[in-house]
Parts: sequence; C-alpha cells; structure tokens
Amino acid sequence: MSSRNLASPEKVAERMKSVDIAIAITTYSLTHTEARENACKVGVRVASMPLFLAGMFYEGGSMAADCTKVKKETDSLAKAITGAKEIVVRTKGAPM
Repeated sequence: MSSRNLASPEKVAERMKSVDIAIAITTYSLTHTEARENACKVGVRVASMPLFLAGMFYEGGSMAADCTKVKKETDSLAKAITGAKEIVVRTKGAPM
C-alpha cells in the first residue's frame, strides 16, 4: 500500500471520535496519544492493539477463544494453585 492511500493522523483522530468503539490494530500503541484520549473523552471505548494480526480474530486465532472455556480452565487452575508456596511449570520440548 502506498502512503497516498493512508489516512492522515488528523483524519483518523477525528474519525475515532465519531464511533462507539475503536479497535486500533497498529504498529505502535495509541494508548498514550491525544487521539485516544480525545476519543475516550467523548465516550468512545478504544482497544489499542499494537502488533496484532488480523488473523488473530478468525477461527483458530487467539482472539477467537471460547471465553466460557477459558474461564472454566482458569478457575480450575486457580483452585489447584491457591495456597501453594511453589509452582513448577513444565512443558514438552522447552526446558523451563
């Protein structure tokens, strides 16, 4: 994509203020920018997602995880390690 096809930062900042939710898949985080701050001031919910790839949102991607299943597994793990003084994590193929 050539730079002439890219929106100017000012246009993006204005557009961000006109939506309910802005999902910013960018190279650099927008968290500490005036554009994000100004969008939030008018009630926009902003998800700054630097270095994410579009494929992460499709089936099999990390953002497509079954949240109910993740919660169940997380709760089970939390119950298993609550009160532990030491936890050893082991995985196949990679020494820890």
